[in-house]
Amino acid sequence: MATLGMVLASPISWDHHWVWFVPLTLALWLSDLPRARVVAGAVVVVAASRAIWWAPFRNGVEYDWNLWQGLSGNLYVLTAIAVILCGLGWGLRSERDAASGEPALDGGGERGAVGQRFGVRRGRSG
Repeated sequence: MATLGMVLASPISWDHHWVWFVPLTLALWLSDLPRARVVAGAVVVVAASRAIWWAPFRNGVEYDWNLWQGLSGNLYVLTAIAVILCGLGWGLRSERDAASGEPALDGGGERGAVGQRFGVRRGRSG
């Protein structure tokens, strides 16, 4: 999530800066967060569509984009904002569950969701 924030805060975000979608998508796919695979799939569809190139560009034509060209040309930005909002929702839900005593979203226990898949234990080893 932090990488998306960095790319969004950058004054210039060239298309190759969005490479952070790859590890993000993998992490979402392997997590046990609710609807994480749906979010990961949406990110893959957006990235594979290359929609940012559908709108005309160069020589200032970006200033005359209509609504659909604006959405297309800014789809990576809109996707990053949506993913950050999903992360915020997951975090708030996790806080609420912790306060109510319900199990954590990541599966709890000594292994997290990704750790269970890769055999990584939390805390002390041994």
